[in-house]
Amino acid sequence: MRNRFLLVFLLSFPVHALGDEFERGWSAYKSGDYLSAAVIWEPLAKNGDSDAQYNLGVMFEQGLGVDKDLETAVSLYRQSAIQGNKGAQYNLGVLYEYGWGVPKDPQQSAEWFLKSAEQGFAEAQYNLGLKYTEGNGVEQSFTNAARWYKKSADQGLMNAQCNLGILYDEGKGVPRDDKKAVELYKLSAAQGYAEGQYNLGLMYEIGEGIGRNLEAAARWYLASAEQGNLSAQDNLGVLYSFGSGVPLDKVKALMWITISASYGNEFAEENKRILLKEMSSEQIIEANQLAVSCIRKSFEQC
Repeated sequence: MRNRFLLVFLLSFPVHALGDEFERGWSAYKSGDYLSAAVIWEPLAKNGDSDAQYNLGVMFEQGLGVDKDLETAVSLYRQSAIQGNKGAQYNLGVLYEYGWGVPKDPQQSAEWFLKSAEQGFAEAQYNLGLKYTEGNGVEQSFTNAARWYKKSADQGLMNAQCNLGILYDEGKGVPRDDKKAVELYKLSAAQGYAEGQYNLGLMYEIGEGIGRNLEAAARWYLASAEQGNLSAQDNLGVLYSFGSGVPLDKVKALMWITISASYGNEFAEENKRILLKEMSSEQIIEANQLAVSCIRKSFEQC
C-alpha cells in the first residue's frame, strides 16, 4: 500500500527586503525583538509597503510582538497580496483553506494559491497540485495536479517530488512510469521526507521501477519508520518477521508492528494478530517493552 497524497498547507515566513527602515525592522525581528520590529514596520505598512504589510501580517497571525489577531493578519495579507506579494497571496490562500480569520472558502483559497503559484512560489504550486488531486475548490484534474507538482518538484520541494512520483506510479494525469516514480521518490527520500522514503522502500521491496533489493527496502523503511510513518513501521516489522533484507528477529518484528498498530494502523493490527500466534509469552513481553521504550525515544535508535 503506497502512502497517499498528504494535504499539507504551511504558512510562509517573513521576508527580508531592502530599505533602511525595513532593514532596522528586520534586524529587530531576527534578534527576537518582535515588538520593535512591529513598531518599525507598522508605518511602512500603512504607507503601502507590501513587504512590511506581509511581515506584519505574519506577526499578527502568529502573535509575535503583538496580540494574535487573525482578522488583522488577513487584512494585511490582502493589502500586500493585491500588490502582487506572492508570500501574502500564499498565506491568504492558507487562511481561506482553513477558515482562519475568514470564512472557510476552498475556491478563494485556490484562487490565491494560483496567483502565488504563477509567480513561481513552490509551496503554492504544491498546494495547488493538492487541490487538483482532491478536487478541493477546483474541478479534480490529475493532469493539472501533475503540472503544478512538477513546477514545485523542479524547485526541489520534497512533498511535490513524492506526490508527482505517486502520479507516475499510478498513471494518473501522466503516463504510468515506475522508473520515473522511483527517480522522484529518491529525490524526496534523500531530503528526508518520510513518505518518499516509505514509497521508495516499497518500490525496492516489490521490484517496481528498480531491481528488487530487500536490504535497501529495509533501510528506507527504517528511515521512514524513525520519523513515525505507520506504514513503514508495519512493513519493516514484516521484513523482520521473515528475515527478509534483515536478520530474522520476531521480537523486533513485533515491536515495530505493535508501534504501528498502537497508532491505529489496521494492517498492523492484522499482522500483529498473526505474529502473536507464533511467539512465546516471554518474546511478547520483551517486544512490548521495546515498543514502549521506542515510542518514548520518538522511534529513534530502536
